[in-house]
Amino acid sequence: MEENNSYDITLHSQHSGAIIKNSLSYLTSSLDQLKSDLDSYLCTKEKLYYETLQYPLRQKSYLLGKRCAKSALLSIYPEIQANSIDITHGVFGFPYVTTPDSVKCNISTSHSNDTGVAIAFQPSEIMGVDVEEISEARIETVRSELTANECRLVDSLKIDSAVANIMAWTIKEALSKVLRTGMLIDFKLLEIADIKATENYFVASFVNFTIFKAIAFKISNNGCALVFPQPRTITIDPSLQARFN
Repeated sequence: MEENNSYDITLHSQHSGAIIKNSLSYLTSSLDQLKSDLDSYLCTKEKLYYETLQYPLRQKSYLLGKRCAKSALLSIYPEIQANSIDITHGVFGFPYVTTPDSVKCNISTSHSNDTGVAIAFQPSEIMGVDVEEISEARIETVRSELTANECRLVDSLKIDSAVANIMAWTIKEALSKVLRTGMLIDFKLLEIADIKATENYFVASFVNFTIFKAIAFKISNNGCALVFPQPRTITIDPSLQARFN
């Protein structure tokens, strides 16, 4: 069953009082569902590239990323057709919009199995998003990328161990997207300093990158994290907040 939703993510400047509106898109879909209407959201250039992809997993990740990103963008630019937007990938694979010129937002995307997320954010901002399936089988791999202090921090959280560990991973990977390094950076450099629970999500800070903070939460059976600058506070669409519970 396909589920496709977009949510308002509003950042507030603590200094000028400015309100900066952004959009998060969340999609759960099978490859067959993604292929059934790809003409509606892929531009000609993207479709030509898609047709060179041979393997189903690569096809699905490509289509999830494109459709999620365009869904987030259309929440900000509802007058634009999805298949008129061309999203290209840079030197380390990070997506950016090349056309049309009227689309000024930047984007960050992530996917895990049948789930994709994307955030479209204003050019004045720096944001990154990550999503990962919550799985007991991944705990050992995740913990190999955590520092000793992070392991103690994760173990102290009063939530399921798989959830805690996957959330720590998503926080660090979302930061790597903000830094535009991805998995090319030593994850130990992305060390989490602290994680605190709020009513609906977790808030994290970093040892080496103190100018950023993260919020982490659950979407269905996935951990998800957003990283953005410390000078911003965040307001989230109430319909999305229900998913944090």
